[in-house]
Amino acid sequence: MPIVKNQIDFSNYQVAKRAILIQLQQWHWQIAYVEEAVRTQRDFEAIIQENQRLRSAIRDSYQANQTLSRREPMAAQRLHRRYLRVLLDLSSQIVSIPSKSMAYYDLIGFKDHLLRAIDYIEDKSPEEGN
Repeated sequence: MPIVKNQIDFSNYQVAKRAILIQLQQWHWQIAYVEEAVRTQRDFEAIIQENQRLRSAIRDSYQANQTLSRREPMAAQRLHRRYLRVLLDLSSQIVSIPSKSMAYYDLIGFKDHLLRAIDYIEDKSPEEGN
């Protein structure tokens, strides 16, 4: 069942875009925090927990927003499709159970994907597939 708190109201383009960017930036900051904990404390368990948390958050966000509405303005519909595409891409990039030796690098690689996703939502990179 979709989690309503993750649902974005796409009826207002600017508000929806801001909500998406805040969500992606929060995930990015959380990864940076975990990355620092790993570097300073060698806390590799934090990476595994963060991977699980991110996978769950991405899944919940996708489920809550997967239904496109024809009542949304066209720009909001495009943003909605971009957002769903970003979530699908991110879900395919995060490793469900990272190997201990590669967990740190997997998380850093995922952080790079988040930066590209932020650029994509901000429309700073060309749209893929169109």
